[in-house]
Amino acid sequence: MLQVLRCYYLPLVFHHPLKLSSFITKTSSTRQTLLSTLRSLGYITLELLITPLQYGIPNSRLRYYLLAKQYPLQYSGLGGIQKDTILRHIPGQADWVDPRIDSTNINGDGLSISGNPINKLKDYLDGDVVNNEPHPHAVPEKVLQKWGRLFDIVLPSSRRTCCFTRGYTQLVERAGSILQENDNLNTTEIFDKFFQAQSEADPRALEILKPLRLRYFSPIELLRLFHFIPLGTPSVFSWPEGVSTKTKYRLIGNSVNVEVVERLIEYLFQ
Repeated sequence: MLQVLRCYYLPLVFHHPLKLSSFITKTSSTRQTLLSTLRSLGYITLELLITPLQYGIPNSRLRYYLLAKQYPLQYSGLGGIQKDTILRHIPGQADWVDPRIDSTNINGDGLSISGNPINKLKDYLDGDVVNNEPHPHAVPEKVLQKWGRLFDIVLPSSRRTCCFTRGYTQLVERAGSILQENDNLNTTEIFDKFFQAQSEADPRALEILKPLRLRYFSPIELLRLFHFIPLGTPSVFSWPEGVSTKTKYRLIGNSVNVEVVERLIEYLFQ
């Protein structure tokens, strides 16, 4: 089986979020060189743009995937799809429209028109901290003071998060979403009050943000979002002894979602 995988099937993922848009254009010399090289070696290629949202996972990280089968193997469900078309769903599965682009694709229950549910983040979270103790992953006050305006803040009831990078908890902008545990407060209103207090040099300004209970996602929560630990299954995952929390975040960041890869591999072998 390993020999077959190596010789006849070739999956590839392109995960750089800032360079993705330029890579997938028809004028991209890198993409054209890659495709022409594979085809010259006898591979039939299939390109896709997939996000975990399509499989009900509340993470919006969009990635480019390239599948390659060596001729005479063929892909199923292609129908009349034109050559070099970059697909937004796996052939044979329901069409999918990004709800961030077309909000009519999502109804009030968080279901896409095709019927695929997008889970709420609360399904992926650890249990509450007891006795109102500070959360071990609370955002430090000095970070809130200086960088709070740059956070991508999500709620337990939210159905999306942005990409999580290996710099999560160390960097702020584009490094990953921050969780607001208090689902009952209006984030914008609270931050407006905070910024007003800051502008007036109020030494108690940070107290305004505390009721939001802003924190980072824990490493285990990220493993659930990336589907290393699927929902509804007992966790058999454990970290090697001595791995620091910082290292855990670095190892998890920029991971490919396991559910998406599983679906692609299943399709690849059809």
